[in-house]
Amino acid sequence: MRLRGAKDRAPQPSVVRLLAIAALVATMPSGCAVPRRVAEPKVSPDRLSATAFVHYLAEAPVVTVDEGGRAALLLAGRDTADASDRWAWLRSRGMVRTSWNLSPDSVLDHGTFAFMLCRALDIEPDLNARLASLFGIGRRRAAMRTAVYEGLLDPVAAHDPIAGGAVAAALARAEFWRAR
Repeated sequence: MRLRGAKDRAPQPSVVRLLAIAALVATMPSGCAVPRRVAEPKVSPDRLSATAFVHYLAEAPVVTVDEGGRAALLLAGRDTADASDRWAWLRSRGMVRTSWNLSPDSVLDHGTFAFMLCRALDIEPDLNARLASLFGIGRRRAAMRTAVYEGLLDPVAAHDPIAGGAVAAALARAEFWRAR
């Protein structure tokens, strides 16, 4: 039964549906890409002494996983310029997990650095972190919570990239934490 005056026309898409499709299309090209450092440093950080390396970190806009690993090794009392030796030592101390699939040139996040920091300082995880580690979830988030509680890092999201100034400040706070 046809209503009087009704025309045969295709149904019009709703505004909400159009906005949802536009938002989906806008986010598709970006994906879940791992952030990378855009500008490379003038001098390779591997060639710097420990003191010069910390000064370099203080000015770096973001820190790579390799640089964060070297900073954690400085806290643990071992500095090495050889990247392969550094990675082997980080894995042997349990500071990095092979299941995380980290590449040395990718940008370091707060949670991963907090995990390295807690391992370097031999900070025991709390009960929630131990339970989470049984299932393999939340290790870095729990380490971030522990580092914030101990006053080593500022409270931010664990997945946010960490700046060099935050790493240098965490190294200084870790020295004070160790001395108390």
